[in-house]
Amino acid sequence: MERTELLKGAAKWMHERGWKEKLAKKRGFEQSLFEHSLIELDVFLELCPILASPSHYGFSDSEQKVLATAIMIHDVGKETDAWQAYIAGNGPPVPHIIPDLTRSVAPQLCAALGLEFFADSIQRIMAHCADFHHNRPGRSDGTIFEAILTGGS
Repeated sequence: MERTELLKGAAKWMHERGWKEKLAKKRGFEQSLFEHSLIELDVFLELCPILASPSHYGFSDSEQKVLATAIMIHDVGKETDAWQAYIAGNGPPVPHIIPDLTRSVAPQLCAALGLEFFADSIQRIMAHCADFHHNRPGRSDGTIFEAILTGGS
């Protein structure tokens, strides 16, 4: 994976969607959706050599590309007016996981990242991951890490 090109493509795509003006986080500090997503992608790209190592997960180049795209698209629901009103304190709680929106923007993101051939796979994977990660009781990041640290499954 070409790190520089991937970051450039991601930044351009997010800028075109207005993510610098959208909030991702607002708890004691504010973080734009642009900054939040770019940081997540940057951290992942730093970890890729470790994750791709046969002594760790052995992620293939294709798997790394799918994961990079998934990182970029997983918070796309935060760009909606309803979620922005909620995070600003001007609206009721609303989900930011919107599988139809995720599916609809996947081809655009893949094109921006130069990964058009992954669009169909990413649409399916992201819809499944969003439902799995955000809608299953006991599947928070904290419980997953606790299970890893304690030897659970």
